[in-house]
Formats: sequence, structure tokens, C-alpha cells
Amino acid sequence: VTSAYFAISQLLYQKAPAAHELPKEDDVKPEKIAMLKRTVDMLASFLALYPNDPLADDAAFSLCNGMLDLKDYPRVVDLSREFAKRHADSELAPGFQYMTALGLFWQNQYGEALAAARVVADGDSSDRDFARYILGQIYHAESKPSDAIDWYGKVKTLYPDAAEAIAYFEKKSIGMEEVTVVKPGAPLSLTLKYRNVKEAFVQIYRVDLMKL
Repeated sequence: VTSAYFAISQLLYQKAPAAHELPKEDDVKPEKIAMLKRTVDMLASFLALYPNDPLADDAAFSLCNGMLDLKDYPRVVDLSREFAKRHADSELAPGFQYMTALGLFWQNQYGEALAAARVVADGDSSDRDFARYILGQIYHAESKPSDAIDWYGKVKTLYPDAAEAIAYFEKKSIGMEEVTVVKPGAPLSLTLKYRNVKEAFVQIYRVDLMKL
């Protein structure tokens, strides 16, 4: 009965993204958010009924993921921190730490998110690369390209977005207005727009535009 209770919550969670493809039941069309909320309720009940079950850490992790899908980020942080303490010996402990960082990141609490993610990024768990990627995103959001490139570089072969972000940061460009009109005798200045260029050499040619 216990295993079946947990299994039903997982089936609901798996099918929620494809709710629009499911048939009506009792003339009611399944809806993603409603299915996710039902999943979360079942997982919370499971943990209340069977807190010491071997599946409790899995249920707790699924509950955090469900809250993340529902974008209830404050509860993601609260639950992840609580479950990290309760299941400190579980293989999912680094995952709870990563979920904490993710919930903080989506609330724009970058300082705390960095501290939470770094613990996982410096470890060797299966969540290490996720944490390294989120560190890159946090520094990206903080407009710190150098730090973002460092962390994106560690996972650029795993996540195409990381490689694209590095290419964006390192892209070089230079240019100015094609035509600038100045009255004779007036002071002349030109604006050079550049990106990732340390120095530029400019040559000026004096020409007669009537002859040119």
C-alpha cells in the first residue's frame, strides 16, 4: 500500500506536463497545474503518514521538484533546507542543497544562492554539474562575465546554453556611424563603439568628396 501510494504520486507527476493530451474523465479535462497540486498534496500526505519509510527521501525530493514546477520558490527553499537536515545521510542530500540554491536564484537572492550552490559545485555528487551551471547563471545575472565564463567553462560540453553564453561574452565587435555631418570649422568628434577590443588604430584620409 505504501509503495503504491508513492507510485501514484509519481505517475501523476510524470503525466502532468502532457495533461493536454489526456482524455476527459467525468467530462473534466485534465490540467497541468491541478495535477501538479494533486501530486504535491499526495507527497505531503505520504511524508506525514510514512516519515520513516525508505522512500521518504525520494518523496521529499519529488515534493521539492513539484513546488519548483509550481514556482513556489519560498517553499522550495524552506522544504529543501528542512529535508537536507532530515535526510543528511541520503544520496539525495546534495540534491536538496542544489534545490535550495535554485529556489534562492529564482527569488533573485544571488548572494545566498551562490553560497548554497558552491557547496555542491565543489563536491563530487551527481548534482555537481547542475550546481556549476547555476553558478554561471547567477554570475551572468549579476553582470559578472569573468566569473560567469569560469563556471560556464566547466560545463560547456554538457550544456549548449553554457557554450552559447561564453561565445556571447567573448564576442568581439567594433564600429561607428557610417556618416557624420559636421559644419565647417566646428569641433569634430567621432564615437567608436566596441566590445572586447583593447585598442584600435584609426587612419584618417582627407579627400574632396566632389572629386571622390
